[in-house]
Amino acid sequence: MPFSRLHNALQSFMPLISTHSFNQGLLKGNLPFSVFNQFLMQDKYYLSHYAKALTNIAHRLHHQHQHDAKAFHTFANSIKKTEINMHHRYLNTHQSTRFFKPIATNINPAINAYIQHLHESTQTKPIPVAIAAMLPCFVIYRELGAIMPNNPEHRFYDWIKTYSSSGFLDNTEKMIAVFNAHDQVDLRDQALESFTASVQHEIKFWDSVIEVGELRGEKHAANTLRHH
Repeated sequence: MPFSRLHNALQSFMPLISTHSFNQGLLKGNLPFSVFNQFLMQDKYYLSHYAKALTNIAHRLHHQHQHDAKAFHTFANSIKKTEINMHHRYLNTHQSTRFFKPIATNINPAINAYIQHLHESTQTKPIPVAIAAMLPCFVIYRELGAIMPNNPEHRFYDWIKTYSSSGFLDNTEKMIAVFNAHDQVDLRDQALESFTASVQHEIKFWDSVIEVGELRGEKHAANTLRHH
């Protein structure tokens, strides 16, 4: 199957992904709220563009592959309804809201680079290459969802369960199926390159929110000390 080539490439990144301090913090429940808040603020912006990139593909598929186009509209709507609603829950109504303070968010360069890659891929690249760029956001979190604790008492349970839900897993499989259906042998190297670039962008995203979140935490601690 064409996707197996991408999946095999992902496995070489999984040790780094699964042991990344951001994902380990989620797994153990000890991720600083300053870091999680920074992630949510950046991710909300990222996902709005990710949904647009999914729609780009849907529009390109519409005339000749209406069934696949409908699937990509479904993926985009799922992102808008499920993921962004989850942000709303954590940023506004979750029991830990007191840890989150509204901040003026500057979108970091890692997110802007990722978004640029997605839009360029979905607007100008052949369909298999475009879909390959979108897959890591689904398949990486499917992998992470499988190793995260299924414990309602976990600090980030509502966030974690999104990536092991039947709806998310079903959409992941459907996107893989569409990718396989549009496979072209002469585009497989380009698709692999596009997929790998998105994997690397995901990792850089986590790197960036860890760095900025920790910096915010250090500044808050320093300001607290100065006022005592």
